[in-house]
Amino acid sequence: MGSSPRVRFAPSPTGSLHVGGARTALFNWLYARAKGGSFVLRIEDTDAERSTGESAASIIRDLEALGLSWDEGPGCGGECGPYFQSERLELYRAAAERLLADGKAYRSFQTEEERALVRQARERGESAEAEARYTELDRDEEARRMDAGEPFAVVFRVEPGETVVHDLVRGEVRFRNEDLGDFVIVKSDGRASYNFAVVVDDAAMRIDPVLRGEDHLSNTPRQILLYRALGYAVPQFGHVSMILGPDKTRLSKRHGSVSVQHFLAAGIVPEALVNYLALLGWGAGDDREFFTLEELVGAFSLDRVARTAATFDPAKLEWMNGRYLADLPDEQRGELVHAFLQSRGLREMGQEVSPARARELAALVGDRMKTVPMFLDYAGFFFEESITPSAEDIEGVLVKRAVHTDLCALARRLDAVEPWNDAGVETAFRDFAEESELKLRDIVGPARLAVSGKRQSPGMFESITLLGKERSVSRLCAFGTAHPPRADES
Repeated sequence: MGSSPRVRFAPSPTGSLHVGGARTALFNWLYARAKGGSFVLRIEDTDAERSTGESAASIIRDLEALGLSWDEGPGCGGECGPYFQSERLELYRAAAERLLADGKAYRSFQTEEERALVRQARERGESAEAEARYTELDRDEEARRMDAGEPFAVVFRVEPGETVVHDLVRGEVRFRNEDLGDFVIVKSDGRASYNFAVVVDDAAMRIDPVLRGEDHLSNTPRQILLYRALGYAVPQFGHVSMILGPDKTRLSKRHGSVSVQHFLAAGIVPEALVNYLALLGWGAGDDREFFTLEELVGAFSLDRVARTAATFDPAKLEWMNGRYLADLPDEQRGELVHAFLQSRGLREMGQEVSPARARELAALVGDRMKTVPMFLDYAGFFFEESITPSAEDIEGVLVKRAVHTDLCALARRLDAVEPWNDAGVETAFRDFAEESELKLRDIVGPARLAVSGKRQSPGMFESITLLGKERSVSRLCAFGTAHPPRADES
């Protein structure tokens, strides 16, 4: 590998970007930036049945949202393009012809069903029987079948011996070639196999090192054999550990939605997601948990990438996101809230929420929300026409505490407040508590339930001020009428 490495992220556009894929992209990006190298994005879309342009566009948007810009690839080009595998088919055909001409590959006219039997035989350890089933046809028979237009696959010939992977993360890993067996590099429909296409592309794009997930380690010996057979320089490889779910199995859809798109839509800010993904299988060597992208570049190195699997903890991600939101200036937090309200189509008193109003409400909620949608847990009552507290909350506030407040009288007191501000609202509450010979908390509790519908909300005086006199008085009166103080306690 030269002094200026070239690394790549090569997703298949068959769905949304998985957080595991995003972590792989991040590690490659960090390595390139830390080493002054290039980060290449290549879309591996040769699976015509499953690949879609929509998925490719979605993956590109997610990478952009995470701040992982690429030096070569879709949208910016580069000297090693094209960067969609579907546009590189001629390169695979030419490489396959070279291997055939050199006797390092041969044509197989077996059907898919017959090849499935070969794979099953190998899985059962019947290598001798498997090899016999791959016996090549003589030249005349091969020519006859080709002239007849029979479909064939191109099979790579694996010679006996051993292939050693000097892994940058996992150390030395050895594979017996006999266990690999001959393998298909071009399918009978003309499509290049994954192992073949990725070698041709990585060699042409001068990718070194190849950094990817541990699940690709089993592919590496076959790819090394192909590099050598084609006369390419073999790059270094590094395989990072898998990400597990809470049940210690590989993170997948059975653990719920695990796409970047899902977490961003759920209110996780990109900076927090990047920070969290960086810590899954890597650490700076101390207890530090919060990094900017620039700080990650300065701290990242492969020797601190763990061999053991990392566990994805949604609660830890949410906690970290809350810290990020709390550290944002009110204006920026307000922008996030405003965008969220627009995406949900939420209106206040029939009017679209302005950016200035969103900033006011975001400041009211403050650092309570761990994700942007949690804003509604604390300020949802601003967007509701009427408030209906739960029976459980009514029981807890009005009955169990055995303290009843005349909220209609409190409403009348608030209706007289001028000017309408936090100080005026607080004074009205305190004066009413003193006159009623009650503790302030015995008034605030029922008033909070009447105004917000919940037992917990942002500051009561500030909430009432922002809600406005008309709505506050109306809600207090409605709740006070429905739940008047008993005669023996009034």
